[in-house]
Amino acid sequence: MVGGIIYKEWLKSYKIIALFAVIIGWSLFDTFIDAKNNMEFINSTSAILSITQMGRFEFNLMNYILMVFGISLGIAQYYPEVSSARIRLFLHLPMKHVQLITILFSSGLILLILSFFIITLFYSLILNSYYPKEVFQGIFTKLFPMYLGSILCYLATMIAFLEPKIIKKVLYILIAFYFLMVYLPKATGGYFMGEVINISAITVIIIYILTSYEVFRSYTKGYIK
Repeated sequence: MVGGIIYKEWLKSYKIIALFAVIIGWSLFDTFIDAKNNMEFINSTSAILSITQMGRFEFNLMNYILMVFGISLGIAQYYPEVSSARIRLFLHLPMKHVQLITILFSSGLILLILSFFIITLFYSLILNSYYPKEVFQGIFTKLFPMYLGSILCYLATMIAFLEPKIIKKVLYILIAFYFLMVYLPKATGGYFMGEVINISAITVIIIYILTSYEVFRSYTKGYIK
């Protein structure tokens, strides 16, 4: 049964994952070409030092692409469940509610994180074949906050679909939006600043994960008949 649930979530998500994998891959390749041109035609030593020591590297629209990725995955996974009330039928399956909630919740989150891992792995192989490993490490300090932002967008989207009260839906979305507008510019502003402020993002993500469990449990406390 667990395998069937995971497979169902995969069927709802794989098109979105494939689409954004291409978009993200192309965007990263474009930034790689830009960095390569800068190092060849400007000053390779200065370019490498600015990346490795200061974390300065431009990703164009990557912030927004990754946020839209998280939101789109959340919509693909939870809109069908809520729009047709399938979530109630799902929670009537012959398993403990905690297990069902964990499987449904973690499957989407794992798919999102796994996508980031695969994309980052391929990108690191390309970069490390041309430049010292410190270049990838410097670039990853800017990519990592964007990944965290995408995860928060996914969680906020999930809560927005599952939370039955309109006021709470709006509140969770506004909090996530405000935090991202403050967090991402600071976290991607430089190496040292990003290392410190990422802790706050991870804390917010943990809070949203715990909130997600509470929202799920609301379906087992009065919403399921």
